[in-house]
Amino acid sequence: MFAKEADIFADPSVARAMKNPEVLNDFFIMAWGQPKAVSNVKPIPDEFEIGKLRFELLPLPGHTNDMVGFYEKNKGWLFSGDAVPYMIEKQLAMPDENVPEMIKTMEMIQDLNLKVLFDAHMGPTENPKEHIQKRIDYLTEIQNVVRGFSAQGLTDTEIQEKLKIEAPWWAGMTEGRFCVANLIRSLIQDEPSSRLN
Repeated sequence: MFAKEADIFADPSVARAMKNPEVLNDFFIMAWGQPKAVSNVKPIPDEFEIGKLRFELLPLPGHTNDMVGFYEKNKGWLFSGDAVPYMIEKQLAMPDENVPEMIKTMEMIQDLNLKVLFDAHMGPTENPKEHIQKRIDYLTEIQNVVRGFSAQGLTDTEIQEKLKIEAPWWAGMTEGRFCVANLIRSLIQDEPSSRLN
């Protein structure tokens, strides 16, 4: 219904996923619903205007490689999608999530003249610098700890035991899409890409 009434814009890789959505498992269908295919998806512009507001497209990789946000420079507004983790102490990740890239993205956001962060998880946040810095600090610290344990030869399972992180009850129902092992693997193996350079 929505797609028939509005223009839909997306990055090419997102457009492909919208046109051919993956079939979700029962847990995600319950939580999100099964997406329906959207056939008419237009290329997303680098800039666009809504009334007197002018938004700039910003790459915000990390949570996904193709994530973008919308920055209104004059207002100091950023619509950030899922670029900033909901929890300060992020303990789960998806298989394709690049947590070091997420840290780099948040550091880039900190360099903006930001007054309000429109976060997909929490809505408007009027103290964005403090909000984001807490997440940068936690992820940077845990990355140092995890890489230290890895250098000692500990396995991912042993590192998880050392960190005393227990996945929430529902994580198993995601069939590995959200788990602690993905977070540990990313912190050890992944590096920021050149997308923000």
